[in-house]
Amino acid sequence: MDPRRGGVASPFRVAHAKQVFLDGCGLPAAWSEQATHTVLDTAFGSGLHFLLSWALWREDAQRSGRLHYLAVAAQAPHAEDILDAVDADPRLAPLAATLSESAWGLLPGWHRLSLDHSRVILTLGVGDPVRLLRDQDCSVDSLFLKAADLDVPLTAASARATILAASARLCRPGARLASDTSASSLQARLERLGFACESAPGGDVLPGLAARFAPRAPSRRLRPILGPKPGRAIVIGAGLAGAAAAAALAHRGWQVEVLDQAGRPASGASGLPAGLLCAPHSPDDNLLCRLARAGLRMSLEACVSQLAAGRDFSFEGVWERSEAPDAHGLPNGSAADDWVLPREEDSPSASTAPRAGRWHPRAGWVKPAALVTAWLNTPGVLWRGHCTVARLERRDGVTLAIDANGNVLAEANCVIVCAAADSRLLLPSPWPDRWALGAVRGQILRGESSEQPGIPTGPINGDGHFIPGVPGANGQLHWFSGSSYVRGDWEIDLRTHEHEANWERLERLFPAARQLRGSTQPGASPSEANAWAGTRCASRDRRPIAGWLDAQLGVSIAMGSRGLSFAALAAETLAAHWHDEPLPAGVRLSQAISPGRFGGREKTVNSGPESE
Repeated sequence: MDPRRGGVASPFRVAHAKQVFLDGCGLPAAWSEQATHTVLDTAFGSGLHFLLSWALWREDAQRSGRLHYLAVAAQAPHAEDILDAVDADPRLAPLAATLSESAWGLLPGWHRLSLDHSRVILTLGVGDPVRLLRDQDCSVDSLFLKAADLDVPLTAASARATILAASARLCRPGARLASDTSASSLQARLERLGFACESAPGGDVLPGLAARFAPRAPSRRLRPILGPKPGRAIVIGAGLAGAAAAAALAHRGWQVEVLDQAGRPASGASGLPAGLLCAPHSPDDNLLCRLARAGLRMSLEACVSQLAAGRDFSFEGVWERSEAPDAHGLPNGSAADDWVLPREEDSPSASTAPRAGRWHPRAGWVKPAALVTAWLNTPGVLWRGHCTVARLERRDGVTLAIDANGNVLAEANCVIVCAAADSRLLLPSPWPDRWALGAVRGQILRGESSEQPGIPTGPINGDGHFIPGVPGANGQLHWFSGSSYVRGDWEIDLRTHEHEANWERLERLFPAARQLRGSTQPGASPSEANAWAGTRCASRDRRPIAGWLDAQLGVSIAMGSRGLSFAALAAETLAAHWHDEPLPAGVRLSQAISPGRFGGREKTVNSGPESE
């Protein structure tokens, strides 16, 4: 049997991929001692090129601080294919196992996978490669162009030119390209796009092509790079949004001061005792649903990597009450089943849950304050309480955070305001006026858990929610339910009518809830022992607001009741824009949370060579 035509795990295939693609792009020397290095792979397949790059990066003492791997795939890779691709190489097998566990729910669109303690970032797009690449806004240093996986013959010049142009548009000057074909027609098109072709490392033994991007004319890239080098940053606000933003910058080498007017982190809405992390679904799979899915994956990864399972979070699934269990708006297939299953037998709480509903296998509860604390404990982050910022002022190229007495609290290269509604006092006009920031008050029930007939053992969501089995500081398990949803109310006092409305909502979720009345002390009236209230900041379209207003001022606010879903997504989007990295959810979804969507200047997407 010809080893070149053996199974997908053939050692020849691994060696071929390394010599043609990694050597062709000059790796590992090309990323030596860089802050970050971005690879673009136009045909992800089973992930072999990514796994080889990851392994080489880990073994290189002179590696870049971070490795970004941007890839597109016509079809989502299956976990079995990822494992099979490297079965014969024990060096790659552990990495393949990690990737296969992370590669779940890969619906059409972009997915951000954080690996190797957030030092290796895979941004994987599933679907039409050209449309996906046009939905990115970043600069790449290395380009893997696998001819056989472009789904078009070499003679289909127009189709090939399209994907080449879409890839070339993202290349920074000096970027290196490697391909496994040396066809003269491909070389001619690359040269017209600004590439200077070179001899491939494999020579005549392993046909291939290497090239360097050297455009004769300046790039038509219009979006300004804010400042890729890390420096000092100020984040105002220590809730989920602020802590996530601080951690995202610190992971990239920034020194970040987080200023908060309270005496402890997560003292506002992020102080909710326990919240659900569960992506919504709609028959048309609307924008809010797609944003929530993108953010949920990132928040889930943060919880699993930084928090204690069973103590700080539990992702054992959520049962959602729905009168139309089949209308979830997602394509059929295993990727959709990772997000939602419209079959009641898949719920461990089915006997006590409503008959009609959906099962969310990748969902559960989280203690928001625990996640805030973990993000604030990221090396490079300094939290400072009792620091009330009254205004921001720029002097000599830096931004100063100043209190009401004129004292300078901190100074930095950039500031990200994450102070919920108080952000209006710090941001320049007319931005806050456009956003129509408003309050959403929420009050919840809470009590001590106990085993009683008919009480669900897992979380239920629907008209309100129920979260059982959350451990407290003394080891006692608690349950939580709610919440009220009152617009335009900034007060956090406990109210009897909302307390009773929460009980009525809970009993509609499951009738046995009336048995829980005895576990809420001291009775029917709300108190700190049986209720909690807070206010969230929301925009008029219920989407978060995250982006840069100028080269020194960013904002991440208006998470509404979905801070657990949106905080990490907003933070990574801000950091990606600053560092010219792949956007975690693509341009369209990033624009959907951009401050400019309400009017004013929008960020301009990359523009580069789009034709020959």
